[in-house]
Amino acid sequence: DGLAQLGDAVNKLLECLRMENTGRRQAETALEKTKAQYRINESRYRQIFDSKTDAFAGTDTTGRIIEANETLQNMLGYDLEEFRQLTYHDITPEKWHSFEAKIIAEEVMVNGYSRIYEKEYRRKDGTVFPVEMRTFMMYDSEGNPAGLWATIRDITERKRIEEKLLLNQFSIDNAVIEVVVFDEDSNIIYANNAFCMEIGYTREEVCRMNIYDIDPTFTPEKKKAHR
Repeated sequence: DGLAQLGDAVNKLLECLRMENTGRRQAETALEKTKAQYRINESRYRQIFDSKTDAFAGTDTTGRIIEANETLQNMLGYDLEEFRQLTYHDITPEKWHSFEAKIIAEEVMVNGYSRIYEKEYRRKDGTVFPVEMRTFMMYDSEGNPAGLWATIRDITERKRIEEKLLLNQFSIDNAVIEVVVFDEDSNIIYANNAFCMEIGYTREEVCRMNIYDIDPTFTPEKKKAHR
């Protein structure tokens, strides 16, 4: 009986050692996979970060800037060492602080990323300009928040064009002459104020009409002449 009990004990010990070795090998395999995935992710991150098209920045959990690619450095006029003395609040006009804090709390902290949003940045020389950006959460190996990184694009030129288009739109809307635009099927898609006043309908009503509702005598020849 004693030998049998000893044999059972040895077998249990061997089984425990086998399971321990198996578990260790599985853990080592998982660790190697994690390291490999980290190297892949780091490589992909570096390729994106070194982009010459968009600006990228990374911060720690306090908001201090720890990474800024060359595009962002050129955009704001700081070198990397100067950036690392700043937080993202330092380069953002104060009027945007609460707006961005809400985005981080309600979107980034919840989903891991934000929608694309607009705000302003302040350059080293003090000039302020509009940017479009998207912010992402960074996590450590245990899945805890480790900081933020963001893609940033200078939209100064786009805003200038939008303002010019708005000015042009205002000029057409309020022109003295009547302006109406219709598609290939003669459905009205735009009418300025002068045209609407002339026929006695609102713009919303006019844009639900066909040109023939207003002028039954409107011929294909006239249509060609208005192209």
